[in-house]
Amino acid sequence: MILYAKGGIYIEFYSYQQPIFPLEIFYAKIPNHNPQKIYLQNQLNNIKTGLRGELNVQRYLEEFQFPADSVIIHNFHSMIHSKWHIQIDYLLISRKGILLIEVKNIAGHIEFQSKPRQIVRTLDNGTVQAMDCPFTQLERNVMGLKQLNLNIPNLSTQTLVVWANRSSRLSINEIPKPHTLIMMKSISLYLTSYFKGPNTLTSNEVSHLKTALLEKTIKQRKTPFCQQYQVNKLDIRKGLYCSLCHNQLKKHIRSWVCPECKVDASEQLSANILSLFDIFDSELKVEVIHEHIPELSVKQIRSILKKLGMRNRGTGRGRIYFRED
Repeated sequence: MILYAKGGIYIEFYSYQQPIFPLEIFYAKIPNHNPQKIYLQNQLNNIKTGLRGELNVQRYLEEFQFPADSVIIHNFHSMIHSKWHIQIDYLLISRKGILLIEVKNIAGHIEFQSKPRQIVRTLDNGTVQAMDCPFTQLERNVMGLKQLNLNIPNLSTQTLVVWANRSSRLSINEIPKPHTLIMMKSISLYLTSYFKGPNTLTSNEVSHLKTALLEKTIKQRKTPFCQQYQVNKLDIRKGLYCSLCHNQLKKHIRSWVCPECKVDASEQLSANILSLFDIFDSELKVEVIHEHIPELSVKQIRSILKKLGMRNRGTGRGRIYFRED
């Protein structure tokens, strides 16, 4: 949780954004001939583009002077049931109710179509791509929230799409009600209008909502990458890789360096070890880590795991390390 003050009022800000470096290292470890390499590259680009937009929006949110009893959850995840999972970029809880914020950071000429509902992007080079409609995404998330049994009668739930890419050219005839779409720089103006008028919740109800939603928020630990992206574990390349440029790290006397971007070696060693828990399994033995990073000794790996605060159980060669969510 982060507390930041504006005008003497402290706002609670919770972020459940997962680090991107495990996916970067996974991408680096996949051989170029693997058929999933290009698909994963596209996934990485989309994730990084979306995250840049969300972080830009966050800077505008931090500028705004929210009223007391306001809580923001970034990257809210919740499992409605075993087959239905929702994700919301920003969830604002206040005495006005709940505001769902969907952030889009898509460049090009964007045309909103209603039948069927979708957006169509055209790049300057003529490439055309159809994408999911953000208003449909919001409606699905509102339906999901209603299934969470928050026990607040007449809870007001409003929706907002924030377009974070300044270079986009939007073509839209009509925004489906009751949604709102704004450009990123209009966030303060929108929130000023949003908070006008009477409140609908008490401070106690806001506190109840915050507690209930945080309890239902899951710190998302996905299916192991090999399984999720259908990559054979035997195809994963061994060694230490840079999470920034995807080149293999090289030993230089007593330290490790990236020949391309000269990243901090100690940080990259930890990143490589941690990524294996996302790539293969959430529980690993030191011997398995050593098999995939043979450049490091078992003693070095144990030392890094200890510094990372990784939990473990068992003794000797049977000791298993795991991440506690």
